[in-house]
Amino acid sequence: YLNDGKNLFEDWLAHQGVSWKVGETAARLIEDGTLPPFIVVGIDAPGAFRSMNYLPFPPGTGDGNFRPEAARWPGGGVDSYMERVVH
Repeated sequence: YLNDGKNLFEDWLAHQGVSWKVGETAARLIEDGTLPPFIVVGIDAPGAFRSMNYLPFPPGTGDGNFRPEAARWPGGGVDSYMERVVH
């Protein structure tokens, strides 16, 4: 699963006009045997409000002052989320 689904595959859909080329990269890694066949799931982002979904603090503050509701997010907040992502 990858965030920012519009940025994954097609330049014309990408936020800044250049995609991450996930399809081409996945195909190359599968074709050369680096990885077994797999699928990529792109999770769409809500446009201008995307950072409200991804950041544990109000956009633009960035000084570590976490949003107070972060602990109630699915997964239990930043620490729980990162534990799940890493492990």
